[in-house]
Amino acid sequence: MNAPLEYSLLMKLILSLLIALSLNFAQANDIPLSKVTEHLLKLKEMQSQIGQKSSLDIFQSVDNYVLNLASIIEEKLRNNETLLPYELNLIGESLKTEALIHKQILDETSNLSNQESLFLACLQLESFNTIFEMFFDKRGLRVFSLDQINQIPEYKNLQLQIFAQERLEEIESEILKGNITSNFAPLKAFQIVQSGKHLVDAKTSISSSENFGERMSGIPGFIGSSISRGFGAVAGPIQWKKHGGLHQNPKLLRRLDQTLKPFDIVFERKAYKLTDYTIPGHWGHAGVYLGTKEQLQELNLWDLDSLKPFQKNIEEGKVIFQVRREGLVFNKITEFIDLDEMAVVRVKELAVRDHRELEMMVNLLMSQNGKSYDYSFDVMTTSLVTCTEIIAFSYGEIKWPTTPIMGRQSFTPNNVVELLFYKNSPLEFVFYSTGYGNKLNDKSAEDFARTVNFIKHQGQFKQHSITYDREFYRPNRGAMKIRTKKIDHYNVLEY
Repeated sequence: MNAPLEYSLLMKLILSLLIALSLNFAQANDIPLSKVTEHLLKLKEMQSQIGQKSSLDIFQSVDNYVLNLASIIEEKLRNNETLLPYELNLIGESLKTEALIHKQILDETSNLSNQESLFLACLQLESFNTIFEMFFDKRGLRVFSLDQINQIPEYKNLQLQIFAQERLEEIESEILKGNITSNFAPLKAFQIVQSGKHLVDAKTSISSSENFGERMSGIPGFIGSSISRGFGAVAGPIQWKKHGGLHQNPKLLRRLDQTLKPFDIVFERKAYKLTDYTIPGHWGHAGVYLGTKEQLQELNLWDLDSLKPFQKNIEEGKVIFQVRREGLVFNKITEFIDLDEMAVVRVKELAVRDHRELEMMVNLLMSQNGKSYDYSFDVMTTSLVTCTEIIAFSYGEIKWPTTPIMGRQSFTPNNVVELLFYKNSPLEFVFYSTGYGNKLNDKSAEDFARTVNFIKHQGQFKQHSITYDREFYRPNRGAMKIRTKKIDHYNVLEY
């Protein structure tokens, strides 16, 4: 090989690394995992750089950030800490960022006789293999990663292209021809090429990394999902009156018009429909009030690309964004309030969030469009969603309570309401009304608390539960008897 040529390429690579460092991408371990939105913004920033800069200029920064972030998540799982539903976005955005950079590398390395292209192709083999080992070979991350790539269809295609037998043979041929020296090529990449046949056989299908135990653990959820889907289809049309007590109530409509703010969470109870009794707890459904065009313009959110497909709905007054069994639904407020009970809860600090964080929330919320209903009610899978899961995936670093159902962690409308009554809750009460007797009945926060088994006790809200104990007692000059004693428990739950 021509020594000056190799020296020239080496200088170019060193310069590229210096450029990468100058991009000011923080290392993932510089930011606590709890700052999920900050990590997501960094990943989005990297995605915007891909396509504007050459792969050599940005590749190392992307790879280091993603691998560091994956290591932090893996460590949390090793410590038996539970991921927040919102944190699952980190896995999806990491894999999406890697897919973008590797697609660009493939486009830039069509001519492997070019020394720079060959070097990049070797780096790509090493990188993609390392990413695979981190996200799909490690038990903790594997289940979540498999769910995430269901939403990145190009990822599996990239894998097939990168590890295509013809490409591996061409890389090996160019290395052996001396177009890149063995001490210059990444050693691990060369080993990957040498063992290419085994690699392709083992990894052409990422889904093959799902082991037998994980398939078996999914059976209860599959059964529960099938039962829920079937029952929902039967129960859906069953109702015992035409409308709820709040239907078209003018006083409620005026209150909503004066009170609702963008991204308020609205709850419904339809006591006249059978489906409301299939969801655990008092509240059968929740939706998101997106806001009017004017309200969103005031927040500088109206012109977001993610909102554009839905602007017509909003302008027509369809401002309630929700997921029902049939999919994403936009309702006018007049349509939504065909209820017997309604409540509104607000996230306290939304008004003071950084504008980029608000944009992220809206983008994530709108990205739930097109997903099917999650009949297994598993909040730790993002490819399927329920009415409340879209909130958990979008509303930021909020630690929502969950309910175990058939081995899965479920997130129900009741769980959202429960968090309102935690000490130091990030939520605030707006109002709660019922329509029994076909009239508007205003209810207090204490009334609202009772719907989820919280009561105000000694000046603060506490979760209320009851147990019963049996005790023996002897009446005057009588035989021993047993009586049941009711015991009330009051627990303060702290956020």
